[in-house]
Amino acid sequence: MSEAKQRPAGAGAGGTGPPGHDPYDIRLFIEDPAGDRYSAQARSDMLVRDLAADYFEERGWPTRGSNGRPQRGVVELVDAENPERSQRLPGDQTLHDAGVRDEDTLLMLPESVAGAVNPQDRLRALVVDQREVKALAASDPQQITVTTNADHAPTRYELTFRYTGVKLGDRGPELSSEHRIEIVLPADYPLVAPIVRWLTPIYHPNIDVRGNVCLGVLAERYLPGLGLAYIVRMLIDIARYRNYDLHGVYNVEAATWARSAEGQTTILALGGNPEEQPLDALLEMARRLERDAGRQRTRFTRVNRFDEDA
Repeated sequence: MSEAKQRPAGAGAGGTGPPGHDPYDIRLFIEDPAGDRYSAQARSDMLVRDLAADYFEERGWPTRGSNGRPQRGVVELVDAENPERSQRLPGDQTLHDAGVRDEDTLLMLPESVAGAVNPQDRLRALVVDQREVKALAASDPQQITVTTNADHAPTRYELTFRYTGVKLGDRGPELSSEHRIEIVLPADYPLVAPIVRWLTPIYHPNIDVRGNVCLGVLAERYLPGLGLAYIVRMLIDIARYRNYDLHGVYNVEAATWARSAEGQTTILALGGNPEEQPLDALLEMARRLERDAGRQRTRFTRVNRFDEDA
């Protein structure tokens, strides 16, 4: 797209146009640290920080940090030809004044994940994680067993959960009483989520046949500061069907079963949670609409990178 088409008349290369411009619609793209990409339509007089707030809410990211203070967002205007020249945008500027124009791409991330991993911060996180996971296992030693690849600041965990779940047997879904999970903390942890793989068979909508897990804080809602013990508790809930998502699935067959009357009966019998009912979702939507009355929020649409040039 040419510069003349991309920049409205009167807007300079630095993005500061004439004051009091007539607002116009901007079609832009949002990327985040996980590599997900969304398209959005926003008004040119929208503040950068308001766009960030809408995106945080859309993704379900925490709006407050572990210290209880509001979570600050980082918004960068990506230079497609030279990413190193990408520009951080002030939150109190409008999109127009910040230089955001049609078809531009913004990188959106919490301030706590901006930049490279500090080695001391990583070591501190590994030590704290080890202490908290050991404490979690000690609180229920009959049900949770943990082994690690090091006695100090480990980067690989193997956990065994002895809770009733579901696996696929020769005759269909059946109960299983033991789960083994591998957790690997990559070099850029805790800025990125751990890599989790189920080592024993499991039949779950959000775990593929190879044991890869994609759900909640292991996908789009991961943020530093959650702590490994929190993620371990989430994995226990996954094993017990107390945590599952029937909308973004990794195992279609398991999702179909979980939606069925047979699946729901089994899930409830082992102490799992029922599927969210449409009425519950509608009531929650009504509460949100009432709470947000008077403000039109930005809508984001997931983009498949391979479709953009089609």
